[in-house]
Amino acid sequence: MRDGGPNVVDQKKHQARCVSPIHDVQRAEVSLMVTRHNGLRAEVEITNRGLLSVAALVSSILLSTAVLVNVAVLAGRRRH
Repeated sequence: MRDGGPNVVDQKKHQARCVSPIHDVQRAEVSLMVTRHNGLRAEVEITNRGLLSVAALVSSILLSTAVLVNVAVLAGRRRH
């Protein structure tokens, strides 16, 4: 007999639906030696959602830079 609340099987089904590739963590590591004793080492961990946010931010920066360069070129042509 059910008491009106979710049982263990229902909870596990809900948890299985919530786990998706969007929550996977992407990892990257780079190591660069400039000289024999000096170098750089970096590690990054980011979720797919965070990666999408970074991509949107970079895209908007590049698009706004293209607009600014176009306006500057047009203004330079008008002066000459």
